[in-house]
Amino acid sequence: MNLPMKCQKQKKPFSSSRHLFEPKVDGWRCRMFTKTDAGQLELDGEVAVLDAQGVPRLHLVQQRGQDDPLFLKAAMRDYPALFFGFDILHCGRDLHLEPLKTRKRVLTDVWSGLRKNGVRLCSKNGHDITGRFPELGDPRNCKLLPWVEGDGEALFEKLCLAGWEGVVGKELESPYLYDSRTKLWIASKRPKIEGDFIICGATKGKGNREGLVGSLILGEPTDKGLIYVGEAGTGLCFADLRKLTEKLTRKDACPFNDRPKIDGFWFWTAPKLKVEIAYVERTVDNKLREPVIKRPPM
Repeated sequence: MNLPMKCQKQKKPFSSSRHLFEPKVDGWRCRMFTKTDAGQLELDGEVAVLDAQGVPRLHLVQQRGQDDPLFLKAAMRDYPALFFGFDILHCGRDLHLEPLKTRKRVLTDVWSGLRKNGVRLCSKNGHDITGRFPELGDPRNCKLLPWVEGDGEALFEKLCLAGWEGVVGKELESPYLYDSRTKLWIASKRPKIEGDFIICGATKGKGNREGLVGSLILGEPTDKGLIYVGEAGTGLCFADLRKLTEKLTRKDACPFNDRPKIDGFWFWTAPKLKVEIAYVERTVDNKLREPVIKRPPM
């Protein structure tokens, strides 16, 4: 199976009469294969789970990423999934070289004809994930992702205020280019949050980081002591990593009241050094999402 078309990233949102703009869904990219009276359909979209405010959150859909049938019934109740469709690649004929404005028109025309059951879902890598999301066989759980033409900046501001991840701008005349990342599709994400956190330990580096710190174990001071908020390993060069590996004093004692389970754990350190971290948001269990180290620790 061909890999999906991808976006280039751009910090600032933009407006353009040559583009349409749609919400950036924070979910799992996948393709849906189903049928209507128009024939066999292949749709591109995202599987998502909404939070209490109706906003897609990646960590919620990840709760559905298990194959355990004993888990599935409870997961469908606690983390009901939706499919947001935003492109159509086949409708009785191949459409991927048609301009986006034509594909959007076809997508809108066939959407109301989606049938119950007979649906197959594939991840972006081609793995069948239909069994993980049986509720998506019901068209009521399949949503046509809305879009606007022209004013991407206004949509970006509106979505960011509501807590969405950002917007994607797509050229109206663009074909669907499999396994490509081009400027035909441009994603603008909301700014990251920044804050200082305490280095509490490190994980082991792998590959070209072997023998060096892989990531920093982060803590946050509270009235009840330090709490674990995740790890950050992105943002430092090799020189910084070597200095940090030598600088951190290793301790046996865990600095947290509740010892977290950490993959690749290497050592604890005295919780003294601060590090500035940029991150997207907090997960439901208070972990930092997509943390990046802004500069070497102070």
